[in-house]
Amino acid sequence: MNKTAIIIQARTGSKRLPNKMVMPFFQDKTVLDILISRILKSAKQIPVFLATTTNPNDDILVEIGKKYPIQIYRGSEENVLSRFTDISNTHNLQTIIRVCADNPFFDIKGTLELLKHHHKESDYTSYYLSPNKPSILTHLGFWGEIIQAPALQSIKEHTSNKLYKEHVTNYIYTHQKKYQCRFVAAPTQLFHRSDIRLTLDTKEDFELYQDVYDKLLSKEEYDIIKLRDLNEELSNSAMLKSYTGFNSFGKTYGEHREFLELSDEEHFEIYKYAKSKDLEFVETLCATACLSLFKYFTPDKLKVASRDLTNLPLLSAMAETKVPIILSTGMGGQKELDDALDIITRYHSDISILHCLSQYPSEYKNINLNTIKYLKNEYPEFKIGYSDHSIGIMTPIAAVAIGAEIIEKHITLDRNMKGTDHKGSLGVDGISRMVRDIRNLESSLGENKMFIDDCVIESRIKLERSIASNRIIKKNEVLTESDFHLLSPGDGTTWKNKTTLIGKTTLVDIAKDEIIYKNLVK
Repeated sequence: MNKTAIIIQARTGSKRLPNKMVMPFFQDKTVLDILISRILKSAKQIPVFLATTTNPNDDILVEIGKKYPIQIYRGSEENVLSRFTDISNTHNLQTIIRVCADNPFFDIKGTLELLKHHHKESDYTSYYLSPNKPSILTHLGFWGEIIQAPALQSIKEHTSNKLYKEHVTNYIYTHQKKYQCRFVAAPTQLFHRSDIRLTLDTKEDFELYQDVYDKLLSKEEYDIIKLRDLNEELSNSAMLKSYTGFNSFGKTYGEHREFLELSDEEHFEIYKYAKSKDLEFVETLCATACLSLFKYFTPDKLKVASRDLTNLPLLSAMAETKVPIILSTGMGGQKELDDALDIITRYHSDISILHCLSQYPSEYKNINLNTIKYLKNEYPEFKIGYSDHSIGIMTPIAAVAIGAEIIEKHITLDRNMKGTDHKGSLGVDGISRMVRDIRNLESSLGENKMFIDDCVIESRIKLERSIASNRIIKKNEVLTESDFHLLSPGDGTTWKNKTTLIGKTTLVDIAKDEIIYKNLVK
């Protein structure tokens, strides 16, 4: 069997931007944290190695690597090639996916797709943007390279040039007569785009890419996408009712709904796309006929809209599928919720409950977020969340702060579009900011205890108070409390421990307003 592994090369000793690998990049995560996490998420069956150096400055990279289920190798700082060959020899690798750690926009899925094009007779496979020019020679920073381990081993036999020891694959793609190189066309929109630069080299790069990542790739922090199937929702007379207002897409309400509805096949297409992005997929079903979707796929979860909390036949049909259910409670009270739970729990107990207010947009004075606390207390066996229809991002963030474990928020491309729901929805940038702030909030909540965090040690030493002399104290004087007052820095004796100094004899003269350290007394 062809043994394949991903090797990430990283060091802190960049000349243009030292320590770029360990600087906080997004939500206190380093570029290396983000890169490793994204690779592990998509390449679950491929072993991952972090190849760094024996330089003590790279100890911090090792500490980052230890947080993840990867293997760590330390080798020569100058001879990067030897790090790769040592790993391949030790672990009997045949195929290596080489990844440079200074690429925050690395596309692991595109790289795994490239692996499918790597034939057994190939020595080297890469995407290209112009004929015979591998993507590594651009500054895109999107993809890795695929190399056969014997090809890397052979470089040492052909040359001792330092250039090829530092730039691992350079010898292979610049000596294509000696190696079987395979180049796969990159997306056409990137051809000849030498103006695009996304590799991380300078302070300016770092600051720009932080902003880009925050607006774009951070959207990978979303967990779930939800669609709604409204089949068989309204009476015939309601469907035939004239509907010609601003929000209308048809002369009647039925024509309006028909224009907006997606077919089962279209739902399936969106489902497949969502799964390609590692998202869970939730369907809101509004009638038993909507279960026809199950002919095409099984959603990860089913959602019950607030208006269907009392639709007990629908709840029974949905529960019978054994798919986890999320209940919205925007139009019901506790009795309606208990009736719904009684039906669903006859089949399973994988249930989540969302506090909700079915007012579009919801006024803050009516939302009553404390219902979340009530639900968590009354229904501890279920996950409790919040479905938001208010304007902005404040309310869902506050909901998380008081215990919501799920947030539902509608998204729109334009809040001025037709439809009553758009006003209470978020634009693309808004949803990104909400997710960013929720993740930051989750990180900041911490533990239910009080303690001194290691991060304040430096501040404590600099700013806290120590016992100091309030007068000139001569050598061989016996100290009394009247000799003391408190000054910074805080690296001396605290007032609580003053008895460790009282009665001691000074070994040297101590000037006024100086810290009385213990090595100055006996």
